[in-house]
Amino acid sequence: MQDAELSTPSYLTTDSLTSHAESTSSTVLYLLLSLLSLPSSTLSHAASHLGSAQTFATLLRGLPFHAKQGRMVIPAEITAKHGVIQEEVFRQGPQANGIEDAVFEFATLAHDHLNTARSMILNAEAEGASGRVPREAMPVFLAGVRVIGVVIRAFRRSADYSAIADLCYSGPGVKLPTTFGKVWIQCFRPEVANERRLVGL
Repeated sequence: MQDAELSTPSYLTTDSLTSHAESTSSTVLYLLLSLLSLPSSTLSHAASHLGSAQTFATLLRGLPFHAKQGRMVIPAEITAKHGVIQEEVFRQGPQANGIEDAVFEFATLAHDHLNTARSMILNAEAEGASGRVPREAMPVFLAGVRVIGVVIRAFRRSADYSAIADLCYSGPGVKLPTTFGKVWIQCFRPEVANERRLVGL
């Protein structure tokens, strides 16, 4: 499956990439929820958007690698919108015209999907749910923490390929548990984030 992913041609539209994400990353999250015996339409819908965010973030952090192999993983409708020429990206990397804006928009799409997943869980409180991720489902939704890390890095240094590439190889650091905890609270426990005055996403 991973070999097939590496040879997948570029996607023309974000819709086609989202459909791909639904049939891969989101499906895996559905399966995990099922194995945990957590039948919930809210969690399933949230997992769908989280899967899309996860796919977008994975492609985003793999952009330097794919570019070196002559592949453009950002959908063509985004690169065309910002005047990106693929050959320039392959040759010039982050110096290519328009790539910074294309990366930023692609990261924004990932962030939007993650925000949608977050909103669905928080708004579930009006339907009688707790408005937070059930403890049993936390292992599944922790996938969102890594997505946020990629998106934040892209927002801050969208044109810096090396900064994005570092995410592929960075191992756990001594501050990782603290970072994971803060991002989890910001993402799915905003009432706690407000109490602790954490920076909102």
